[in-house]
Amino acid sequence: MGSITELLNQYGYIVLYISLLLELIALPLPGEALMTYCGVIVGQDKLNWMFSIIVSTSGAMIGTASEIYAGYVFGGVWLTLNIILLEVYKILSKINLVS
Repeated sequence: MGSITELLNQYGYIVLYISLLLELIALPLPGEALMTYCGVIVGQDKLNWMFSIIVSTSGAMIGTASEIYAGYVFGGVWLTLNIILLEVYKILSKINLVS
């Protein structure tokens, strides 16, 4: 999480958009914690709160729509990919490579 918060401090909205988009495509990224940290940055007046809401909502909507479309096109293959990613994440969590 530390590197994502550093990226959010440096690049702001683009990191917020891309990380939420990728999280909702089924990559194991800390979206909820990132949004909490985004609230801290907004409270420090480093980001605009309305633009943060717009960027995060659009990233989440496009990520969800992309996953729905991929599920429609690829069907069971996409579901299998999500299960494999979840299993890899569990294994990496057990050996403390992912928190």
